[in-house]
Amino acid sequence: MAHAVADKLAIGSDKPARQLISAIETVPQIPGVGGLISADRVFGLMEREYRSRDIYCAIAQALKPESVIDLSAHRVLIDLARGPDGRVRLITTNFDLLFEECDASIPFSRPPQLPDPKRSDEFNGIIHLHGHVNRDYSDAEGDGFIISSAEFGRAYLADRWAADFIRKVLESFFVVFVGYSADDPPMQYLLEALNRSPGALNGAYALQSGLFEEAEARWFQKGVKPIVYDQANGHAALWNSLALWAERARNPNGWFDSLFAQAMPGPESCEQHIRGQIAHVATTLEGARRLAVAPTPIPASWLCTFDPAIRFAEAGRIGKLAEERTHFDPFPAYGIDSDPVPAHVDQRTSEFNRRDIPASAWSAFALTREDRQNLREDQVAALRGHYSINSPRLATRVGYLGAWLENVCHQPASVWWAAGQLGLHPDIQRRIRYRMERGTGEAPSVVRSAWRHLISSWSHGSDDFSTDYYQLLAEVKIDGWTAASVRELATFHRPYIKASRAFMFSPRAPDDDSALCLRDLLSLDVEYPGHGEELSVPKELLSILAKELRQNLELGSVLEMEIGGYGLSSLNSINEEDEENGPERKYRSGINAPLFQYVKVFGELAKSDIKLAKQEARAWYDTQGPVAAHIKIWFCADNSIVDRREIGQVLRSISARSFGIVSTNAICS
Repeated sequence: MAHAVADKLAIGSDKPARQLISAIETVPQIPGVGGLISADRVFGLMEREYRSRDIYCAIAQALKPESVIDLSAHRVLIDLARGPDGRVRLITTNFDLLFEECDASIPFSRPPQLPDPKRSDEFNGIIHLHGHVNRDYSDAEGDGFIISSAEFGRAYLADRWAADFIRKVLESFFVVFVGYSADDPPMQYLLEALNRSPGALNGAYALQSGLFEEAEARWFQKGVKPIVYDQANGHAALWNSLALWAERARNPNGWFDSLFAQAMPGPESCEQHIRGQIAHVATTLEGARRLAVAPTPIPASWLCTFDPAIRFAEAGRIGKLAEERTHFDPFPAYGIDSDPVPAHVDQRTSEFNRRDIPASAWSAFALTREDRQNLREDQVAALRGHYSINSPRLATRVGYLGAWLENVCHQPASVWWAAGQLGLHPDIQRRIRYRMERGTGEAPSVVRSAWRHLISSWSHGSDDFSTDYYQLLAEVKIDGWTAASVRELATFHRPYIKASRAFMFSPRAPDDDSALCLRDLLSLDVEYPGHGEELSVPKELLSILAKELRQNLELGSVLEMEIGGYGLSSLNSINEEDEENGPERKYRSGINAPLFQYVKVFGELAKSDIKLAKQEARAWYDTQGPVAAHIKIWFCADNSIVDRREIGQVLRSISARSFGIVSTNAICS
């Protein structure tokens, strides 16, 4: 444009402005740096010899379009600049009125009457930041154009109206630079200055042609993330991509319906860019809402794409142990197009190839900037009141993802994925339980059972265990032991069934297979909380502690039987004289840990009050199961606890099955 203006003003070849134009056209660009001379210097030199109005007229005439002009690119950008509220928000430094030619109903503005970006009702239309031509392209409208160094200085440095406007836009919106070189000094200085403020440019992107390294070098210092494309064929990759996104903007309902239809077979059947589009949908508020309310929700296996811990999981073998197991790498099946590609996995050693999750890996469940900006009062923990003792509600977008999860919770992939999490929000757990309890037949019995085990496990596996336990010990240190504190102590050692992802971990989500069993979805084990500590309470409270530990031990025995009884097949000898594993006694695991904890407390009780010890022993006589049999046999070896005349009666109370499970090492001579 500077060349055309110089021709219209008949600037001679000996003039500085003409010489500078020649230099711009001949000096080669340095990769990653861009142009060394900016156009504002040229127009600054022109202003030394020509009136500003003459320059404006020459610019306007140079920009006047021919009778027929292709406006397809302008229409695409207008469609993409239209927000969910229907308003177009497009900022341009172009002086022409070609955007207005596309749709005369869109309002447009110029300085000094710029809208306030902080007021959504006012920020609307096409904003010509540096001015625009009049309707007949004979002159600049209003105060003219921002073209020279002096005018840029006033707009961005002295009066700062342009700088303040851009800063507010960057603080309030995601901004995408299209066709911008990043080399104009005013914007360069502004962006680099704003980039020094943490988080100021988290939502700024630039579509940049060429190599990624060069694009990153141009935009890095400005805090803008480049989106690189191939400039071949007249930037066809850029405009074809934008045209496809414009189709989405023009007909969002049709676009969502088409995409969800492609997603119905699951992520493994989709190309990587389709998985990337579903990821984009899950990241936006409107997209997440549509996932939640879709009449036919996309399948639960999409959780594997939403979760980077699954996408970047180690490759492994899938299939039944008794069958020939095939190799499976989760990244090609679940990865999205924006993911960094992990190193190739050697199938022969894939079980030992560990992958780290990249810090930049996308997660559907991580809060976005928009999520944080739109948090309501009931979505934030409070110092007092209802949300000081109850979990705040989820951010709206994440809540929609939770609603989608509820809609697909009957599918095995949903509970398989959930089993790898530390927990889910209480609201989602309640809604899933409600679905499972309605008994509509939608969820297979194995899936219902898995959810019940998993939700129950989450209710016991509190991260506050250690904190509350040591808080109790601190209180006891000050005020001493009481019956209430002894009972509270026992609650910290109460066993429960812990559910986790299937022990033979497969990196692939299970299909909706009617032959699935519980162990294909979950690994169940009885957890016995404790710190391996010695429980020391006053003698007068030993009987209370023994009773509480007995009840814990009885509960552990029942839970072990519920999940198959495997943990009861390795009961250790209670004989304190047995020195074979004596040094390892304090490291007992499984049900042996509470067993020996109880035995120790019972022994202390017997030493301090034999009468109370006998009463405690008799409480076991009507109890059945291998643990009860184990302890009753041990009691029979002590004449001070069980009279010789009662031994036969006690032993006859043990069932043949329990007696067969218990090791003969339990009998003390």
